[in-house]
Amino acid sequence: MRRNRIILCAILLAVLGGGVWFGYRHYRYRQGVALLSAIFSADSGARSWRGHLSTNATDVLEWSWSDGFLPDYSYVMRARVSRSDFESFCTALSLTLHTPDRSYTDDAHWLAWSAPPGFTNTWWDVSPSLEGTYVSQGNDTWSFAKYENGFLYFQSLNH
Repeated sequence: MRRNRIILCAILLAVLGGGVWFGYRHYRYRQGVALLSAIFSADSGARSWRGHLSTNATDVLEWSWSDGFLPDYSYVMRARVSRSDFESFCTALSLTLHTPDRSYTDDAHWLAWSAPPGFTNTWWDVSPSLEGTYVSQGNDTWSFAKYENGFLYFQSLNH
């Protein structure tokens, strides 16, 4: 009888120990899968502000880049719109007029009408002047727009 109890306890300990070991291995496997998923699928969706345009907008061109792991991104859009549609776009995104004496919480060198790194298209023909630029800035995210030659030019970035 004592021998049967010892055998039963040994079997129970083996099953319990094996279950704990397999449970731990499964837990570590799930941690690894979660980490790889976070690395390779973070921010995989393309950004777009096209939905804020009026239905009258034509000749809409967009380009975006996203880091994929960090929140960094660059986005540019050009669209033919009326002046009133441009103003509605700025209102919808809470963009306000830039002035030379306006202060920002981030270095203002990010507020520049230049093509983002990696952008090779020729349609981004906005002038570099900040005159008439409407801006929204918070921490390290910038969004700005201006109306020029019948086109809305919009740029947004996070660095």
